[in-house]
Amino acid sequence: MDVHEKFLDELVEKTKGLALGFPESEIRNRRLEHKVESDGRVTIQTWEQGVTFFPMQEAESAGTNLREDIGYGCGCVIVLPADHGSADNLGKVLEARSKIRRKFIHQRMDALLSGGMYLTTKVQHLPINQPRDGHQYEASSLLIRCWIREPRG
Repeated sequence: MDVHEKFLDELVEKTKGLALGFPESEIRNRRLEHKVESDGRVTIQTWEQGVTFFPMQEAESAGTNLREDIGYGCGCVIVLPADHGSADNLGKVLEARSKIRRKFIHQRMDALLSGGMYLTTKVQHLPINQPRDGHQYEASSLLIRCWIREPRG
């Protein structure tokens, strides 16, 4: 199993223990269908209730003479129906976002890395609300980047 997939699996398992108010079946990882608009915005094409983790592009940092520092991007989107109201489920989505951020920021993941060393986890705050279909959904997103130092070559 790829290291990126290991991180996604671990994010799902640790999030299930956060008591977010979602059934465990609604906390999962999968490919996220999205579209890049002409102005560069990314819009979600398929909305599913719950918390979804999905792979995002890796990033590279300075590293050392023998090792690369690679940040594996793991997107997180939290979606709840809003029943056509602009405030319905707002607090629940923001609370889930906050709990997930606090759980993972500056923490180490447990995934076994062959020859790699785990450095830290960073959380980037993506758009708080991505309105869709006249506020039928309340959605929020995070980018969780798992940084490891892995051997070159």
